[in-house]
Amino acid sequence: MIHAQLSVPDIKRRAEATFLVMKKSVYFGLSLALAVMSCSPPGGKLGEDLGITYLPLRDGQKYTYSRQYGDESEQFSVELKFVEGDLASPEFRVINRDGRDTFLRRQRDAVVCLTDAPLGRLQELPAGQLYLSTWLLDGATAGVFWEDDETGLRSAVAGFESVTTPAGTFDDCIKVTVEPTDILLEVMRLRAEQQGRSPHEIAAELHAAAEVRVRWFARGAGLVKETHGNCLLELVSYNRR
Repeated sequence: MIHAQLSVPDIKRRAEATFLVMKKSVYFGLSLALAVMSCSPPGGKLGEDLGITYLPLRDGQKYTYSRQYGDESEQFSVELKFVEGDLASPEFRVINRDGRDTFLRRQRDAVVCLTDAPLGRLQELPAGQLYLSTWLLDGATAGVFWEDDETGLRSAVAGFESVTTPAGTFDDCIKVTVEPTDILLEVMRLRAEQQGRSPHEIAAELHAAAEVRVRWFARGAGLVKETHGNCLLELVSYNRR
């Protein structure tokens, strides 16, 4: 995590150094083969919550969401499927109908997300490359924040709110904001300049990347609402396995 205030020259130097490292190395995550491999249940306790208080992980858990993007809207379902690990560090595949599957893993008091679609694409990477970001920390209170080096994202707990969605009203939801760090934005700018992008294109890309994503998690249910730009995601229904 980076907590110190950085000057503009410091940010640029760090961004340039990060950019050079990224050109020479690849962060190796899980292979997408996890999605289809067979495995043994972790101690036969898949019916229990294997995540954390506000982000439970249960084999067979299903969610239905509505998503509105401008004037367009759709409804879709996702399912959690245990793929590997044990009671200490279980991993679940989030099965989406559009094929953009992700993975969630509990690591001690946190749930991390491994995805091939980060907010900012910094370089060309092989198929199957996964990025890691921390979605939520158990016991986090208002004002707590964390940063993920692999994705360049900064998350913060903005407080607790009551949220009403088509699935009902959820009290004391934890509200988390997610935004890119200054270093990430500077690396994106440097890469775009190397590609010969126009100043207008670069400004538009950085503006889109800087939009804050807000997520609300309900106790015992998980993600119930998310906003990002003019996109709204809301929970319609879910089954508790």
